[in-house]
Amino acid sequence: MVLYFVFFLGYALSPYILPGSKSQVGGIYALGAGSSQAWILLLLFFITGPGEEIFWRGFLQHRFMEKVGDFRGYLATTLVYAGVHVFSFNLMLVLAALVAGAFWGALYLWKRDLVIQITSHSLWSAVIFAVAPMH
Repeated sequence: MVLYFVFFLGYALSPYILPGSKSQVGGIYALGAGSSQAWILLLLFFITGPGEEIFWRGFLQHRFMEKVGDFRGYLATTLVYAGVHVFSFNLMLVLAALVAGAFWGALYLWKRDLVIQITSHSLWSAVIFAVAPMH
């Protein structure tokens, strides 16, 4: 809920900070246009959320934290997570990945529990894209 509220605020304030932000957000949602909302929810909840957390926090952040220390490993993972979204050429998606990646990375840094990570990511994705989208 905290992350959804942060995104709600960001969505409301973004037009005042970044002109064209609403159309970029619309571009993100357009990727699923024509698909069943139920199908999107199931894929995000059972495939995307768990898969991303197992890789990004369970594998990559864990390894980075072992190699360069907890905080630097957290920062590195957060930046790489946001960085891979650069190729979408959608600034709002990159910023969303930065905020969400920082949130989930901090949660992993604090709890080191992939069940919490997977649950948080899966619920957030399902809600923001299928239950209560912001467009």
